[in-house]
Amino acid sequence: MVGAEGEVAVGAAPRRHAYAAMMYMGTPRDYEFYVATRVMMGSLRRLSANADRVVIASLDVPPRWAQALKDDGVKVVSVENLKNPYEKQENFNMRFNVVSFVLSSSIPVSSIQASLYFR
Repeated sequence: MVGAEGEVAVGAAPRRHAYAAMMYMGTPRDYEFYVATRVMMGSLRRLSANADRVVIASLDVPPRWAQALKDDGVKVVSVENLKNPYEKQENFNMRFNVVSFVLSSSIPVSSIQASLYFR
């Protein structure tokens, strides 16, 4: 059951579809990933998307970040930290900088909207 502004009611049955994001630590832009994930999930809530909102979070994600997502009505699923098979590559750090840029820029909000969201 969906409440006001797309919030999931306690005890509600899972929906057929879900928007999911992954959060893990170890990049130079961990906080930016967190902010982008919160903004995206908040946008989906405000759009009343008929889908669950889920974040798959590694165990090393700060508990206060996971709790903030839960407080926003997002289902947070904690998973064991996995060793990254690519970390021994010469271009490892560069790869994450590129990924961070692509993921952060794929969310169509301005920094003003993001700052308003977290007030």
